Amino acid sequence: MRPAAVRGEYWVDGQLVVVENIPAEVCSSCGEAVVTLVVHGQLDRLFAAPPAPRRTLSVPVYDFEDATPAADEARPTAEARAD
Repeated sequence: MRPAAVRGEYWVDGQLVVVENIPAEVCSSCGEAVVTLVVHGQLDRLFAAPPAPRRTLSVPVYDFEDATPAADEARPTAEARAD
């Protein structure tokens, strides 16, 4: 584990919120970020009484149903799924 500042994405009251520069410990092998209970508490307080955002992002939204499989990925037919 190594200390790092990470970005987190959270849903708060139905709105996507991004928090940057969160202090965390990051696994050198898999990249998983872990934050302390103190940091969790600070995030809770941030969301309970948010200040004005430093900046705003526009985020595209996609539906997975719109994804098309690669040519070598055959989708199973109804008959194949029934087996």
